[in-house]
Amino acid sequence: MVAPDPVSGRPVVSVIIPARNEETALGACLTSLVAQTGVRLEIIVVDDGSTDNTPSIIKKFLPQLRYIRKNNGGQASAL
Repeated sequence: MVAPDPVSGRPVVSVIIPARNEETALGACLTSLVAQTGVRLEIIVVDDGSTDNTPSIIKKFLPQLRYIRKNNGGQASAL
């Protein structure tokens, strides 16, 4: 059982999103996550060397998430 957030009392949930060239879906995913209520989300996006607009999309959601950029380790290495 995860301890609730000491300030809000809401459960804390961590979401890790491995991403590489995900510009077509990532914006909708992040929009949905930041709109969630009832829990305190820790959103972590691990960008694995995207060459499309994925980094720009991620940056639009800062500081609501943590952004980790890696270079070509594969999506599974994000976890």
